[in-house]
Formats: sequence, structure tokens, C-alpha cells
Amino acid sequence: MMAMIGLIVQAFFKFSQFKGAPSGIAAAGSGEVSSPALGIIFLLVGIIEFNTSDEGREPGDYGDPLDIADSGLGMELGVPAKDSFGFSVWRDFELNHSRLAMIGFLGSVLAECATGFNVIDQWKAAGPAWNRTTAILLFPDSPVPPLEAFIGWYPDSPIGQ
Repeated sequence: MMAMIGLIVQAFFKFSQFKGAPSGIAAAGSGEVSSPALGIIFLLVGIIEFNTSDEGREPGDYGDPLDIADSGLGMELGVPAKDSFGFSVWRDFELNHSRLAMIGFLGSVLAECATGFNVIDQWKAAGPAWNRTTAILLFPDSPVPPLEAFIGWYPDSPIGQ
């Protein structure tokens, strides 16, 4: 979920050191200004993951680091107690939503690799992309023009910024 939020936020905000870096997954490409910083972040996360023990926990059980379930806040938020049946259902909801977020991130990254549009530009181009897709599916007699012909703006132009 945080990765998807990161893709959205970097389309609107960048640190001054990374103003020249592209948005989206292209920021991790070789030769980009942001590549060394992302490499350091990946190394730090890898070290933390390597040194964290999963002994005594079920797969997918990351615990409750903020102790919300046992605090009074947990009941106010609707989080059931850890020893109740509802807690396992709650955990399954969380795992399913996490899987959905991973699929959303993967879809956004693959669409960016295919089109060159970042996450925000993908949503801006959704209507024209739909129009082009339906034009392709209607088996036209002539070739269907590229997506840029269906879009009144293009991300690299000043209009798309």
C-alpha cells in the first residue's frame, strides 16, 4: 500500500535534489539522479528484513506494533480482541487488501513500462485509452492510430504537466 501511495505522491512532490528525476518506476532506472538514494533505501530495508526473526509467528503475521487491538482505541475502531474469532477475520481482510494493493502496484508499474505514463497520467489517459481499445476491438478496415492520436495532451508536452 505504501508503494502505491509513493507512486502517487512522487507525481506531485519531489525533493529539490531530485527535481530532474522522472516520476514513477523510471526513477529507479540506471543513470537517474534518484538511483543511488533508492539503492541505499533498498539496502537498508534488506538489512532490516535479514535481521528480523519470524520465529513463532504464522506467515503474514506482522504483529500489532502500535498495540491497537489491546488498547481502548482498538474497540473504538472496531478491531476485535486478539483471542476472538473476529480477529482472524480482521487479519484475513488485511491480508486480502494487501494483496490487492500489490496487484495495483504491479499493474501501475507494468502500465507505466508499456505506455511511459506515470500513475497520474495513466488516469488522465484512461478515456482515450478506452476509446483506442474499443477501436481496435471493432476490427477496423484501416490501422488504428497510436494512443497519442487519441490524447489531446501528451505527458512530455507543457499541456500535460
